[in-house]
Amino acid sequence: MPSRLLALALLVCCAEIVRAQERQAEATEPQTGVAGAKSTSAISDTIPAGVPYQPLTAKQRWKFYFTDTYLSFHSYIRAPMAGFVDQEKDRPPQWKEDEGWSGFARRAGSAWGRYAIRDTYEAVSAQALGYEVRYVRCGCSSFGQRLGYAIASSLFTRDRNGRIVPAVTRIGGEFGAEYSARLWLRSSYQNDSRIARGVLFQTGIRSLVNTYREFKPEIKQALHWK
Repeated sequence: MPSRLLALALLVCCAEIVRAQERQAEATEPQTGVAGAKSTSAISDTIPAGVPYQPLTAKQRWKFYFTDTYLSFHSYIRAPMAGFVDQEKDRPPQWKEDEGWSGFARRAGSAWGRYAIRDTYEAVSAQALGYEVRYVRCGCSSFGQRLGYAIASSLFTRDRNGRIVPAVTRIGGEFGAEYSARLWLRSSYQNDSRIARGVLFQTGIRSLVNTYREFKPEIKQALHWK
């Protein structure tokens, strides 16, 4: 019970911080463009290589958070995919009797909640520390260097000056989301071991996504995408 109360308190605090940051940004910050972002359109999740690094403003940061978490294409497919896998594996065990569409909806909803909480934790802490939440493409030229950079990129990010720093906000968001899931999952199931495995799995998934982002121009060219 104490862990559930703590997770709930963290969520409430994060929500209040987000609201305060949005109000402050709307009141004080002008509309400015940055690399990979436009003030009047969606903000890209990838910063191209070879352009001067410019961090997001507070208003752009929260716009990116809201769009990427609740309105983007991947936000509508990641939770159903996770829900389908959990249903096939009868996870968690206490939901084993809940099958069919209702069971799938319950598991997909659980996954969506963890993803939304993770993004919220990361957005709030990244705003506080001035850390980047987007992917910055490698400026290196060889395939091996770019691949290694993309795979390792889930473990580092940039600060407001463009310097490479450990991705403590991202990894902290992963752990925070997994522990917050104890609000609706039994702690006997969502134990420390499962939480650690979940964070490692999500870190690996992010590395795969970043590898796609790194080589997206070449992939689009090879497949003749516009």
